[in-house]
Amino acid sequence: MLLVLLLNLVLSLTPALNISYSNNGESNQYFEKPSDIPYEKETSHQISLENTSENESQTRGIATPKTEIDTNKKVALIIGNSEYNVSSNIPPLENPLNDAKGMADALQGLGFEVIMKLDLSKDATIEALDEFHNGIANNAAVALFYYSGHGLQYEGDNYMLPVTSIIDKNENIKRYGVNFSELVKRLEDADSQTNILIFDACRSLPNFQKTRGVSINDNMGLAQISITSASYIVYSTSPGEVALDGLGSNSPFTEELLLWIKEPGLTIEQVFKRVRRDVMRKTDNAQRPWSLSSLIEEFYFIPPDNSNQLVVETDNFDQAYAYFNIGLEQAENNNYDEAIKTFSKVTEISPDYAEAFKEIGTLYIKKKEYNKSLDNLEKAIELKPDFAAAYNNRGIVYSILHEYGTALDNFDKALEIEKGFLKSYNNKARLFQIQGENEKALDVYAKALEINPNYAPVYYNRGLLYFTKKQYRKAVDDYTKAIENDVNYAGAYHNRGIARYYLGMNEEALEDYNNAIFLDSSKFKYYRDRAHLYEDMGFKDKAKLDRKNAAKLSEKK
Repeated sequence: MLLVLLLNLVLSLTPALNISYSNNGESNQYFEKPSDIPYEKETSHQISLENTSENESQTRGIATPKTEIDTNKKVALIIGNSEYNVSSNIPPLENPLNDAKGMADALQGLGFEVIMKLDLSKDATIEALDEFHNGIANNAAVALFYYSGHGLQYEGDNYMLPVTSIIDKNENIKRYGVNFSELVKRLEDADSQTNILIFDACRSLPNFQKTRGVSINDNMGLAQISITSASYIVYSTSPGEVALDGLGSNSPFTEELLLWIKEPGLTIEQVFKRVRRDVMRKTDNAQRPWSLSSLIEEFYFIPPDNSNQLVVETDNFDQAYAYFNIGLEQAENNNYDEAIKTFSKVTEISPDYAEAFKEIGTLYIKKKEYNKSLDNLEKAIELKPDFAAAYNNRGIVYSILHEYGTALDNFDKALEIEKGFLKSYNNKARLFQIQGENEKALDVYAKALEINPNYAPVYYNRGLLYFTKKQYRKAVDDYTKAIENDVNYAGAYHNRGIARYYLGMNEEALEDYNNAIFLDSSKFKYYRDRAHLYEDMGFKDKAKLDRKNAAKLSEKK
Protein backbone atom coordinates (compact mmCIF):
# COMPACT_ATOMS: atom_id res chain seq x y z
CA MET A 1 0.00 0.00 0.00
CA LEU A 2 2.81 2.41 0.88
CA LEU A 3 4.52 1.67 -2.43
CA VAL A 4 1.34 2.52 -4.34
CA LEU A 5 0.93 5.70 -2.32
CA LEU A 6 4.49 6.86 -3.04
CA LEU A 7 4.10 6.05 -6.73
CA ASN A 8 0.91 8.13 -6.93
CA LEU A 9 2.62 11.04 -5.25
CA VAL A 10 5.54 10.98 -7.65
CA LEU A 11 3.21 10.79 -10.64
CA SER A 12 1.28 13.80 -9.37
CA LEU A 13 4.35 15.99 -9.63
CA THR A 14 3.84 17.93 -12.83
CA PRO A 15 6.34 19.97 -14.82
CA ALA A 16 5.58 23.42 -16.20
CA LEU A 17 6.45 24.09 -19.80
CA ASN A 18 6.03 27.66 -21.00
CA ILE A 19 4.08 28.35 -24.12
CA SER A 20 4.30 31.89 -25.42
CA TYR A 21 0.84 33.25 -25.00
CA SER A 22 -0.38 36.75 -25.00
CA ASN A 23 -1.61 38.30 -21.77
CA ASN A 24 -2.65 41.63 -20.36
CA GLY A 25 -0.54 41.62 -17.27
CA GLU A 26 -2.12 38.98 -15.13
CA SER A 27 0.11 36.77 -13.02
CA ASN A 28 1.95 34.08 -14.95
CA GLN A 29 0.03 30.93 -15.88
CA TYR A 30 1.81 27.81 -16.92
CA PHE A 31 0.52 24.54 -18.27
CA GLU A 32 1.38 21.57 -16.10
CA LYS A 33 1.36 19.12 -18.97
CA PRO A 34 0.96 19.45 -22.74
CA SER A 35 -2.82 19.07 -22.60
CA ASP A 36 -3.30 21.80 -20.00
CA ILE A 37 -2.29 24.88 -21.96
CA PRO A 38 -3.84 28.10 -20.61
CA TYR A 39 -4.47 31.14 -22.74
CA GLU A 40 -3.23 34.61 -21.95
CA LYS A 41 -3.84 37.81 -23.85
CA GLU A 42 -1.18 39.82 -25.68
CA THR A 43 -2.57 43.09 -26.84
CA SER A 44 -5.77 43.89 -24.99
CA HIS A 45 -8.35 46.51 -25.76
CA GLN A 46 -8.06 47.36 -22.08
CA ILE A 47 -4.53 48.60 -22.69
CA SER A 48 -5.27 51.43 -25.12
CA LEU A 49 -5.76 54.08 -22.51
CA GLU A 50 -6.18 57.22 -24.55
CA ASN A 51 -8.07 58.47 -21.49
CA THR A 52 -9.84 61.43 -22.98
CA SER A 53 -13.58 61.21 -23.45
CA GLU A 54 -15.30 62.98 -26.32
CA ASN A 55 -16.62 65.70 -24.04
CA GLU A 56 -13.26 66.16 -22.35
CA SER A 57 -11.48 66.52 -25.67
CA GLN A 58 -13.95 69.24 -26.70
CA THR A 59 -13.40 71.25 -23.54
CA ARG A 60 -9.64 70.80 -23.20
CA GLY A 61 -8.64 71.54 -26.75
CA ILE A 62 -5.48 73.40 -27.72
CA ALA A 63 -4.29 75.98 -25.24
CA THR A 64 -4.55 79.56 -26.44
CA PRO A 65 -0.95 80.74 -26.90
CA LYS A 66 0.30 83.91 -25.24
CA THR A 67 2.56 84.61 -28.24
CA GLU A 68 2.33 83.85 -31.93
CA ILE A 69 3.18 80.23 -32.67
CA ASP A 70 6.04 79.47 -35.03
CA THR A 71 4.47 76.64 -36.99
CA ASN A 72 7.88 75.40 -38.17
CA LYS A 73 9.45 75.28 -34.71
CA LYS A 74 9.83 71.85 -33.12
CA VAL A 75 11.96 71.53 -29.99
CA ALA A 76 12.98 68.68 -27.69
CA LEU A 77 14.69 68.24 -24.32
CA ILE A 78 16.18 64.78 -23.79
CA ILE A 79 17.58 63.52 -20.48
CA GLY A 80 19.27 60.16 -19.99
CA ASN A 81 20.47 58.99 -16.57
CA SER A 82 22.63 55.86 -16.40
CA GLU A 83 25.56 56.35 -14.04
CA TYR A 84 23.85 56.10 -10.67
CA ASN A 85 26.06 55.71 -7.63
CA VAL A 86 25.70 52.13 -6.39
CA SER A 87 26.55 53.21 -2.84
CA SER A 88 23.44 55.43 -2.91
CA ASN A 89 21.22 52.30 -3.06
CA ILE A 90 20.30 52.94 -6.71
CA PRO A 91 21.75 50.56 -9.31
CA PRO A 92 23.23 51.96 -12.53
CA LEU A 93 21.41 51.27 -15.78
CA GLU A 94 23.05 50.18 -19.01
CA ASN A 95 20.77 51.68 -21.66
CA PRO A 96 19.51 55.22 -20.86
CA LEU A 97 22.52 56.95 -22.44
CA ASN A 98 22.03 54.93 -25.62
CA ASP A 99 18.30 55.60 -25.46
CA ALA A 100 18.84 59.36 -25.11
CA LYS A 101 21.40 59.53 -27.91
CA GLY A 102 19.19 57.45 -30.20
CA MET A 103 16.20 59.72 -29.57
CA ALA A 104 18.32 62.85 -30.09
CA ASP A 105 19.54 61.58 -33.47
CA ALA A 106 16.04 60.52 -34.53
CA LEU A 107 14.39 63.80 -33.57
CA GLN A 108 17.11 65.90 -35.17
CA GLY A 109 16.49 63.92 -38.35
CA LEU A 110 12.81 64.85 -38.06
CA GLY A 111 13.60 68.57 -37.85
CA PHE A 112 13.58 69.06 -34.08
CA GLU A 113 15.95 71.44 -32.33
CA VAL A 114 17.34 69.16 -29.61
CA ILE A 115 18.90 69.76 -26.22
CA MET A 116 20.38 66.54 -24.77
CA LYS A 117 21.53 66.23 -21.15
CA LEU A 118 23.17 63.14 -19.66
CA ASP A 119 23.67 61.92 -16.07
CA LEU A 120 22.26 64.99 -14.33
CA SER A 121 22.15 65.97 -10.67
CA LYS A 122 18.91 67.40 -9.28
CA ASP A 123 20.13 71.00 -9.63
CA ALA A 124 21.25 70.35 -13.19
CA THR A 125 17.90 68.73 -14.01
CA ILE A 126 15.94 71.73 -12.72
CA GLU A 127 18.27 74.08 -14.59
CA ALA A 128 17.68 72.14 -17.83
CA LEU A 129 13.91 72.22 -17.32
CA ASP A 130 13.99 75.97 -16.66
CA GLU A 131 16.10 76.53 -19.77
CA PHE A 132 13.66 74.52 -21.84
CA HIS A 133 10.51 76.03 -20.34
CA ASN A 134 11.64 79.64 -20.43
CA GLY A 135 13.67 79.39 -23.61
CA ILE A 136 13.33 77.34 -26.74
CA ALA A 137 9.89 75.88 -25.88
CA ASN A 138 8.28 79.31 -26.10
CA ASN A 139 6.09 79.80 -29.19
CA ALA A 140 7.05 76.33 -30.50
CA ALA A 141 4.55 74.36 -32.53
CA VAL A 142 5.76 71.21 -30.73
CA ALA A 143 7.66 70.84 -27.46
CA LEU A 144 8.81 67.29 -26.71
CA PHE A 145 10.36 66.00 -23.48
CA TYR A 146 11.97 62.54 -23.25
CA TYR A 147 13.41 60.96 -20.11
CA SER A 148 15.20 57.64 -19.76
CA GLY A 149 16.39 56.49 -16.33
CA HIS A 150 15.14 55.53 -12.90
CA GLY A 151 11.71 56.74 -11.85
CA LEU A 152 9.22 55.97 -9.11
CA GLN A 153 5.96 57.01 -7.55
CA TYR A 154 5.47 58.11 -3.98
CA GLU A 155 2.30 59.40 -2.31
CA GLY A 156 0.57 59.64 -5.68
CA ASP A 157 3.30 61.66 -7.43
CA ASN A 158 5.90 60.53 -9.95
CA TYR A 159 9.58 61.37 -9.63
CA MET A 160 12.57 61.26 -11.94
CA LEU A 161 15.69 60.24 -10.06
CA PRO A 162 18.86 62.25 -10.79
CA VAL A 163 22.11 60.28 -10.65
CA THR A 164 23.02 61.87 -7.29
CA SER A 165 19.87 60.62 -5.55
CA ILE A 166 20.16 58.74 -2.27
CA ILE A 167 16.95 56.80 -1.65
CA ASP A 168 17.51 55.04 1.67
CA LYS A 169 14.22 56.20 3.21
CA ASN A 170 10.88 57.43 1.91
CA GLU A 171 11.47 61.05 2.94
CA ASN A 172 14.41 61.27 0.55
CA ILE A 173 12.24 60.65 -2.50
CA LYS A 174 10.92 64.20 -2.44
CA ARG A 175 14.31 65.56 -1.37
CA TYR A 176 16.29 64.08 -4.26
CA GLY A 177 13.64 63.35 -6.89
CA VAL A 178 12.26 65.73 -9.53
CA ASN A 179 8.47 65.70 -9.65
CA PHE A 180 6.96 64.83 -13.05
CA SER A 181 3.92 66.96 -12.29
CA GLU A 182 6.06 70.08 -12.07
CA LEU A 183 7.44 69.36 -15.52
CA VAL A 184 3.95 68.82 -16.93
CA LYS A 185 2.77 72.06 -15.35
CA ARG A 186 5.71 74.00 -16.78
CA LEU A 187 5.07 72.75 -20.29
CA GLU A 188 1.35 73.48 -20.01
CA ASP A 189 2.19 77.03 -18.92
CA ALA A 190 4.65 77.51 -21.78
CA ASP A 191 3.63 79.07 -25.08
CA SER A 192 4.08 75.83 -27.03
CA GLN A 193 1.10 74.64 -29.05
CA THR A 194 1.46 70.88 -28.59
CA ASN A 195 3.36 69.08 -25.82
CA ILE A 196 4.66 65.51 -26.00
CA LEU A 197 6.11 63.89 -22.88
CA ILE A 198 7.72 60.46 -23.05
CA PHE A 199 8.86 58.67 -19.88
CA ASP A 200 10.92 55.51 -20.26
CA ALA A 201 11.30 55.77 -16.54
CA CYS A 202 9.28 53.25 -14.57
CA ARG A 203 12.35 51.36 -13.45
CA SER A 204 12.79 49.65 -10.14
CA LEU A 205 15.31 50.29 -7.41
CA PRO A 206 17.48 47.45 -5.99
CA ASN A 207 15.88 44.00 -5.57
CA PHE A 208 14.39 44.42 -9.07
CA GLN A 209 17.41 43.62 -11.20
CA LYS A 210 17.45 44.92 -14.78
CA THR A 211 14.08 46.63 -14.42
CA ARG A 212 12.94 50.22 -14.39
CA GLY A 213 10.44 51.30 -11.71
CA VAL A 214 10.29 51.10 -7.96
CA SER A 215 8.34 49.62 -5.12
CA ILE A 216 7.83 52.13 -2.34
CA ASN A 217 5.08 51.33 0.16
CA ASP A 218 3.91 48.67 -2.31
CA ASN A 219 3.40 51.26 -5.09
CA MET A 220 4.91 49.73 -8.21
CA GLY A 221 5.92 51.73 -11.27
CA LEU A 222 4.42 55.15 -11.96
CA ALA A 223 1.10 56.74 -11.05
CA GLN A 224 -1.42 58.20 -13.50
CA ILE A 225 -1.28 61.96 -13.97
CA SER A 226 -3.76 64.52 -15.31
CA ILE A 227 -3.30 67.01 -18.16
CA THR A 228 -5.28 70.02 -19.32
CA SER A 229 -3.55 71.59 -22.35
CA ALA A 230 -2.95 69.99 -25.75
CA SER A 231 -0.60 67.23 -24.62
CA TYR A 232 0.29 63.63 -25.31
CA ILE A 233 1.94 61.69 -22.47
CA VAL A 234 3.49 58.25 -22.82
CA TYR A 235 4.82 55.84 -20.20
CA SER A 236 6.98 52.94 -21.34
CA THR A 237 4.70 50.68 -19.30
CA SER A 238 1.27 50.91 -17.67
CA PRO A 239 0.79 52.86 -14.43
CA GLY A 240 1.66 50.72 -11.44
CA GLU A 241 3.92 48.37 -13.44
CA VAL A 242 7.66 48.19 -14.11
CA ALA A 243 9.57 48.22 -17.39
CA LEU A 244 12.64 46.37 -18.58
CA ASP A 245 16.00 48.03 -19.13
CA GLY A 246 16.62 45.53 -21.92
CA LEU A 247 19.40 43.16 -22.88
CA GLY A 248 20.37 45.03 -26.05
CA SER A 249 21.72 48.54 -26.54
CA ASN A 250 18.29 50.13 -25.99
CA SER A 251 15.32 49.49 -23.75
CA PRO A 252 12.53 47.48 -25.43
CA PHE A 253 10.31 50.58 -25.47
CA THR A 254 12.83 52.99 -26.97
CA GLU A 255 14.04 50.40 -29.47
CA GLU A 256 10.54 50.11 -30.93
CA LEU A 257 9.90 53.86 -30.70
CA LEU A 258 13.05 54.58 -32.72
CA LEU A 259 11.66 52.36 -35.49
CA TRP A 260 8.07 53.63 -35.63
CA ILE A 261 8.73 57.33 -35.10
CA LYS A 262 10.41 57.37 -38.54
CA GLU A 263 7.45 55.79 -40.34
CA PRO A 264 5.81 58.37 -42.66
CA GLY A 265 2.11 59.11 -42.44
CA LEU A 266 1.34 57.74 -38.98
CA THR A 267 -0.47 59.85 -36.42
CA ILE A 268 1.06 59.93 -32.96
CA GLU A 269 -1.69 57.58 -31.76
CA GLN A 270 -0.83 55.09 -34.49
CA VAL A 271 2.89 55.31 -33.72
CA PHE A 272 2.41 54.43 -30.08
CA LYS A 273 -0.21 51.80 -30.82
CA ARG A 274 2.41 49.99 -32.89
CA VAL A 275 5.07 50.57 -30.25
CA ARG A 276 2.74 49.11 -27.63
CA ARG A 277 2.00 46.03 -29.70
CA ASP A 278 5.66 45.32 -30.51
CA VAL A 279 6.92 45.96 -26.98
CA MET A 280 4.35 43.53 -25.62
CA ARG A 281 5.44 40.93 -28.17
CA LYS A 282 9.14 41.53 -27.49
CA THR A 283 8.75 41.27 -23.71
CA ASP A 284 6.25 38.42 -23.88
CA ASN A 285 3.64 40.82 -22.45
CA ALA A 286 5.64 41.70 -19.36
CA GLN A 287 5.57 45.38 -20.38
CA ARG A 288 2.66 47.40 -21.78
CA PRO A 289 3.26 51.00 -22.89
CA TRP A 290 0.52 53.40 -21.88
CA SER A 291 -0.56 56.80 -23.20
CA LEU A 292 -2.78 59.70 -22.21
CA SER A 293 -3.98 62.32 -24.70
CA SER A 294 -5.80 65.64 -24.72
CA LEU A 295 -5.07 66.36 -28.39
CA ILE A 296 -7.98 67.24 -30.65
CA GLU A 297 -5.97 67.60 -33.86
CA GLU A 298 -3.87 65.01 -35.66
CA PHE A 299 -0.13 65.12 -35.03
CA TYR A 300 2.40 63.45 -37.33
CA PHE A 301 6.11 63.07 -36.74
CA ILE A 302 6.32 62.67 -40.54
CA PRO A 303 3.21 63.85 -42.42
CA PRO A 304 1.73 61.54 -45.07
CA ASP A 305 2.89 61.84 -48.67
CA ASN A 306 -0.27 60.31 -50.13
CA SER A 307 -3.24 60.78 -47.81
CA ASN A 308 -5.61 58.50 -49.77
CA GLN A 309 -3.22 55.56 -49.70
CA LEU A 310 -2.52 56.20 -46.02
CA VAL A 311 -6.21 56.07 -45.07
CA VAL A 312 -6.60 52.64 -46.64
CA GLU A 313 -3.48 51.27 -44.96
CA THR A 314 -4.22 52.62 -41.51
CA ASP A 315 -7.91 51.68 -41.68
CA ASN A 316 -6.91 48.10 -42.50
CA PHE A 317 -4.45 48.02 -39.63
CA ASP A 318 -6.96 49.42 -37.15
CA GLN A 319 -9.68 47.04 -38.32
CA ALA A 320 -7.35 44.03 -38.07
CA TYR A 321 -6.12 45.23 -34.67
CA ALA A 322 -9.72 45.46 -33.41
CA TYR A 323 -10.53 41.91 -34.57
CA PHE A 324 -7.26 40.70 -33.05
CA ASN A 325 -8.30 41.96 -29.62
CA ILE A 326 -11.72 40.34 -29.98
CA GLY A 327 -9.99 37.05 -30.76
CA LEU A 328 -7.82 37.34 -27.69
CA GLU A 329 -10.88 37.87 -25.50
CA GLN A 330 -12.67 34.89 -27.05
CA ALA A 331 -9.63 32.69 -26.50
CA GLU A 332 -9.29 33.81 -22.89
CA ASN A 333 -12.92 32.79 -22.36
CA ASN A 334 -12.13 29.33 -23.81
CA ASN A 335 -14.13 29.99 -27.00
CA TYR A 336 -11.33 28.50 -29.07
CA ASP A 337 -13.26 27.80 -32.26
CA GLU A 338 -14.70 31.30 -32.33
CA ALA A 339 -11.28 32.76 -31.60
CA ILE A 340 -9.75 30.85 -34.51
CA LYS A 341 -12.46 32.25 -36.82
CA THR A 342 -11.76 35.77 -35.58
CA PHE A 343 -7.99 35.49 -35.95
CA SER A 344 -8.57 34.08 -39.44
CA LYS A 345 -10.59 37.22 -40.20
CA VAL A 346 -7.56 39.24 -39.10
CA THR A 347 -5.39 37.41 -41.62
CA GLU A 348 -7.95 38.09 -44.36
CA ILE A 349 -7.86 41.82 -43.64
CA SER A 350 -4.10 41.92 -43.09
CA PRO A 351 -2.41 38.86 -44.65
CA ASP A 352 0.96 39.77 -43.13
CA TYR A 353 -0.33 39.88 -39.52
CA ALA A 354 2.15 37.35 -38.11
CA GLU A 355 0.82 37.61 -34.55
CA ALA A 356 -2.61 36.37 -35.71
CA PHE A 357 -1.09 33.26 -37.30
CA LYS A 358 0.86 32.64 -34.09
CA GLU A 359 -2.32 32.86 -32.01
CA ILE A 360 -4.13 30.43 -34.34
CA GLY A 361 -1.21 28.02 -34.03
CA THR A 362 -1.31 28.34 -30.26
CA LEU A 363 -5.04 27.60 -30.16
CA TYR A 364 -4.57 24.47 -32.22
CA ILE A 365 -2.10 23.25 -29.59
CA LYS A 366 -4.91 23.58 -27.08
CA LYS A 367 -7.18 21.64 -29.42
CA LYS A 368 -4.44 19.00 -29.88
CA GLU A 369 -4.52 19.53 -33.64
CA TYR A 370 -0.77 19.64 -33.97
CA ASN A 371 -0.42 19.61 -37.76
CA LYS A 372 -2.67 22.68 -38.03
CA SER A 373 -0.70 24.27 -35.23
CA LEU A 374 2.57 23.74 -37.09
CA ASP A 375 1.10 25.14 -40.33
CA ASN A 376 0.12 28.40 -38.66
CA LEU A 377 3.27 28.78 -36.58
CA GLU A 378 5.37 28.23 -39.69
CA LYS A 379 3.35 30.92 -41.50
CA ALA A 380 3.99 33.31 -38.60
CA ILE A 381 7.73 32.60 -38.84
CA GLU A 382 7.67 33.01 -42.62
CA LEU A 383 6.13 36.46 -42.20
CA LYS A 384 8.36 37.43 -39.28
CA PRO A 385 11.62 35.44 -39.29
CA ASP A 386 12.66 36.96 -35.95
CA PHE A 387 9.45 35.89 -34.15
CA ALA A 388 10.93 34.23 -31.07
CA ALA A 389 7.55 33.41 -29.50
CA ALA A 390 6.49 31.48 -32.63
CA TYR A 391 9.70 29.44 -32.54
CA ASN A 392 9.12 28.76 -28.85
CA ASN A 393 5.59 27.50 -29.45
CA ARG A 394 6.68 25.40 -32.40
CA GLY A 395 9.27 23.87 -30.10
CA ILE A 396 6.45 22.99 -27.70
CA VAL A 397 4.58 21.17 -30.48
CA TYR A 398 7.64 19.15 -31.46
CA SER A 399 8.27 18.26 -27.81
CA ILE A 400 4.69 16.99 -27.53
CA LEU A 401 5.32 14.90 -30.66
CA HIS A 402 8.52 13.56 -29.05
CA GLU A 403 10.66 15.10 -31.79
CA TYR A 404 13.11 16.36 -29.19
CA GLY A 405 15.96 17.33 -31.52
CA THR A 406 13.69 19.56 -33.61
CA ALA A 407 12.12 20.99 -30.46
CA LEU A 408 15.57 21.89 -29.11
CA ASP A 409 16.47 23.57 -32.41
CA ASN A 410 13.38 25.77 -32.10
CA PHE A 411 14.08 26.76 -28.51
CA ASP A 412 17.68 27.58 -29.46
CA LYS A 413 16.47 29.69 -32.39
CA ALA A 414 14.13 31.62 -30.08
CA LEU A 415 17.06 32.29 -27.74
CA GLU A 416 19.28 33.33 -30.64
CA ILE A 417 16.67 35.95 -31.55
CA GLU A 418 15.93 37.07 -27.98
CA LYS A 419 18.76 36.19 -25.62
CA GLY A 420 16.62 36.91 -22.59
CA PHE A 421 13.57 34.86 -23.63
CA LEU A 422 12.95 33.09 -20.32
CA LYS A 423 10.21 30.78 -21.54
CA SER A 424 12.55 29.22 -24.07
CA TYR A 425 15.24 28.79 -21.42
CA ASN A 426 12.72 27.07 -19.21
CA ASN A 427 11.41 24.86 -22.00
CA LYS A 428 14.91 23.94 -23.14
CA ALA A 429 15.89 22.92 -19.62
CA ARG A 430 12.69 20.92 -19.23
CA LEU A 431 13.48 19.16 -22.52
CA PHE A 432 16.87 18.10 -21.16
CA GLN A 433 15.09 16.97 -18.00
CA ILE A 434 12.69 14.79 -19.98
CA GLN A 435 15.65 13.12 -21.67
CA GLY A 436 17.42 12.48 -18.38
CA GLU A 437 20.18 15.03 -19.00
CA ASN A 438 19.78 16.63 -15.60
CA GLU A 439 23.14 18.42 -15.43
CA LYS A 440 22.46 20.17 -18.73
CA ALA A 441 19.02 21.11 -17.42
CA LEU A 442 20.52 22.58 -14.25
CA ASP A 443 22.96 24.66 -16.31
CA VAL A 444 20.13 26.13 -18.39
CA TYR A 445 18.02 26.85 -15.31
CA ALA A 446 21.00 28.67 -13.79
CA LYS A 447 21.36 30.84 -16.91
CA ALA A 448 17.69 31.73 -16.79
CA LEU A 449 17.93 32.77 -13.14
CA GLU A 450 20.93 34.95 -13.93
CA ILE A 451 18.69 36.89 -16.29
CA ASN A 452 15.73 37.03 -13.92
CA PRO A 453 16.12 35.63 -10.40
CA ASN A 454 12.40 36.14 -9.79
CA TYR A 455 11.05 33.86 -12.55
CA ALA A 456 8.76 31.36 -10.83
CA PRO A 457 8.52 28.62 -13.54
CA VAL A 458 12.28 27.99 -13.42
CA TYR A 459 12.16 27.35 -9.68
CA TYR A 460 9.11 25.15 -10.19
CA ASN A 461 10.73 22.91 -12.79
CA ARG A 462 14.08 22.81 -11.05
CA GLY A 463 12.22 21.77 -7.91
CA LEU A 464 10.80 18.85 -9.86
CA LEU A 465 14.30 17.91 -11.02
CA TYR A 466 15.59 17.91 -7.44
CA PHE A 467 12.58 15.84 -6.37
CA THR A 468 13.29 13.17 -8.96
CA LYS A 469 16.87 13.09 -7.64
CA LYS A 470 15.39 12.61 -4.12
CA GLN A 471 16.88 15.90 -3.00
CA TYR A 472 13.68 16.85 -1.21
CA ARG A 473 14.97 19.79 0.81
CA LYS A 474 16.32 21.45 -2.35
CA ALA A 475 12.96 20.77 -3.98
CA VAL A 476 11.17 22.45 -1.07
CA ASP A 477 13.50 25.44 -1.34
CA ASP A 478 12.81 25.87 -5.05
CA TYR A 479 9.04 25.48 -4.69
CA THR A 480 9.19 28.06 -1.91
CA LYS A 481 11.00 30.44 -4.27
CA ALA A 482 8.38 29.83 -6.94
CA ILE A 483 5.63 30.70 -4.45
CA GLU A 484 7.45 33.81 -3.25
CA ASN A 485 7.49 35.08 -6.83
CA ASP A 486 3.96 33.97 -7.71
CA VAL A 487 1.75 33.64 -4.64
CA ASN A 488 -1.08 32.16 -6.75
CA TYR A 489 1.00 29.27 -8.09
CA ALA A 490 -1.25 26.36 -7.04
CA GLY A 491 0.99 23.73 -8.62
CA ALA A 492 3.98 24.91 -6.60
CA TYR A 493 2.02 24.58 -3.35
CA HIS A 494 0.93 21.10 -4.36
CA ASN A 495 4.40 19.89 -5.29
CA ARG A 496 5.94 21.43 -2.19
CA GLY A 497 3.34 19.56 -0.17
CA ILE A 498 4.49 16.29 -1.72
CA ALA A 499 8.16 17.06 -1.03
CA ARG A 500 7.32 17.97 2.56
CA TYR A 501 5.37 14.73 2.92
CA TYR A 502 8.50 12.80 1.96
CA LEU A 503 10.40 14.74 4.62
CA GLY A 504 7.83 13.78 7.24
CA MET A 505 6.53 17.34 7.54
CA ASN A 506 2.86 16.37 7.56
CA GLU A 507 1.43 19.55 9.07
CA GLU A 508 3.30 21.72 6.58
CA ALA A 509 2.31 19.40 3.73
CA LEU A 510 -1.35 19.67 4.73
CA GLU A 511 -1.12 23.45 4.72
CA ASP A 512 0.33 23.34 1.18
CA TYR A 513 -2.41 21.01 -0.08
CA ASN A 514 -5.03 23.30 1.46
CA ASN A 515 -3.52 26.31 -0.32
CA ALA A 516 -3.36 24.47 -3.63
CA ILE A 517 -7.04 23.50 -3.41
CA PHE A 518 -8.02 27.02 -2.33
CA LEU A 519 -6.30 28.44 -5.42
CA ASP A 520 -7.51 25.75 -7.85
CA SER A 521 -10.27 23.40 -6.77
CA SER A 522 -10.55 21.79 -10.22
CA LYS A 523 -7.56 19.41 -9.95
CA PHE A 524 -8.52 15.91 -8.84
CA LYS A 525 -4.94 15.06 -7.88
CA TYR A 526 -4.90 17.80 -5.22
CA TYR A 527 -7.81 16.11 -3.43
CA ARG A 528 -6.37 12.64 -4.03
CA ASP A 529 -3.01 13.51 -2.48
CA ARG A 530 -4.60 15.29 0.46
CA ALA A 531 -6.73 12.18 1.02
CA HIS A 532 -3.53 10.10 1.27
CA LEU A 533 -2.17 12.53 3.85
CA TYR A 534 -5.41 12.55 5.83
CA GLU A 535 -5.22 8.73 5.94
CA ASP A 536 -1.71 8.87 7.37
CA MET A 537 -2.78 11.47 9.93
CA GLY A 538 -5.78 9.39 11.02
CA PHE A 539 -8.50 11.66 9.62
CA LYS A 540 -10.55 8.90 7.98
CA ASP A 541 -13.71 10.92 7.33
CA LYS A 542 -11.81 13.77 5.72
CA ALA A 543 -9.87 11.30 3.60
CA LYS A 544 -13.11 9.68 2.44
CA LEU A 545 -14.60 13.03 1.44
CA ASP A 546 -11.47 14.02 -0.50
CA ARG A 547 -11.48 10.71 -2.36
CA LYS A 548 -15.08 11.35 -3.42
CA ASN A 549 -14.19 14.83 -4.67
CA ALA A 550 -11.18 13.44 -6.52
CA ALA A 551 -13.33 10.77 -8.18
CA LYS A 552 -15.92 13.32 -9.34
CA LEU A 553 -13.25 15.60 -10.82
CA SER A 554 -11.52 12.67 -12.47
CA GLU A 555 -14.78 11.65 -14.18
CA LYS A 556 -15.25 15.20 -15.51
CA LYS A 557 -11.76 15.14 -16.87
